[in-house]
Amino acid sequence: MLAKEAVQDERPCCAFSRRVEFVQRQQRGKRCKRYHLEFTTADPYWRITVKGYWIILGTDVTDQAAQQEYGRLWAPIGEKYGATVRVLDPEVLVESRSSRRVLAVEFPSYEQAKACYKDPAYTHAKEFALRASQRELIIIEGDLA
Repeated sequence: MLAKEAVQDERPCCAFSRRVEFVQRQQRGKRCKRYHLEFTTADPYWRITVKGYWIILGTDVTDQAAQQEYGRLWAPIGEKYGATVRVLDPEVLVESRSSRRVLAVEFPSYEQAKACYKDPAYTHAKEFALRASQRELIIIEGDLA
């Protein structure tokens, strides 16, 4: 059910629509962290934003200079897109052959995660990341909480 329909529905038919109605009672402009909903004054309906993530599986760093350059170039790019990097415990790699590092890069929305990857500045920075180690990157949407 779309959020727009959930707001108009008189009898909530699911937990999501009940949550929309509950959060709707709060002041305009506030955000519901659980469902990433925002009620705006311009649009009388809820807008759903789903977080986006890069999940990066990488080998050990073999070129420290390239890794440092990537880190230097990544900082302003990550800030521009509101990215937060989380280094995960390598023990989450249950069936890994070569990966030794796991990172989750969180973005405010899935669209921002995709846009960041396509950004020309990131394309340049990515060259250094690929020189520093072998890695695999996937872009997903959801909430890893």
